[in-house]
Amino acid sequence: MKSRLEGEREGIQVLMNELVARKQKWEGVEKAKSRWSLFLLGCLALLVFAVYRLFIESGAASSTRLISVLTTDPFFIGAAGLCAIGYWQLRFFSKKEDKAEKEYEELRLDIIARSPELWEDDRSWKKREQTYAFMKRVHGVNLYHK
Repeated sequence: MKSRLEGEREGIQVLMNELVARKQKWEGVEKAKSRWSLFLLGCLALLVFAVYRLFIESGAASSTRLISVLTTDPFFIGAAGLCAIGYWQLRFFSKKEDKAEKEYEELRLDIIARSPELWEDDRSWKKREQTYAFMKRVHGVNLYHK
């Protein structure tokens, strides 16, 4: 990106680099959230399997017998613990994703709003168009409209 933005003023370069960094952070957190979602789904499947296995093995006809077996089985307790960890991590990354997206969007909208101030004269306005096209093509950042 620096090679394309060499002709731009330093302030514009800093803004564009920060915008790309925020987008990459947002995408990274989004990937982590997806991974934890899959982890939680796998843990829930494991938990259902553990309950089914305990129900078949113990032949627990009464609910009190099933509860006593569930609270003493290490496989079930481990699966439940993994589900809890997955759930809390998913919540954590959901909040982090929302924050990263908000920061990215705020900067993107700020750049759009300040574009007449950043590129004041006609000659720099042509550079603005080249910079916007470059940012959209290479980094997927749309600076043309809100």
